[in-house]
Amino acid sequence: MANGDERPLERLRLYGFASEEQQACFELLTSVSGVGAKVGLAILSVMEPDRVALAISAGDHKAFKAVSGVGP
Repeated sequence: MANGDERPLERLRLYGFASEEQQACFELLTSVSGVGAKVGLAILSVMEPDRVALAISAGDHKAFKAVSGVGP
């Protein structure tokens, strides 16, 4: 669909978070190449932001195996 200028219309997507920490973590996760909104939300559905940060800083890739859409 296009507007009168024949440019594609941008989609507006809204996401809700229980805390500012979750929102900040989501924004950081989705800034990583290959991590979109769906995966970012999936990660936050099984891990708290502090656990995400610990897993990343420790290089603990196994912590993300329980997340649907992450890994091989």
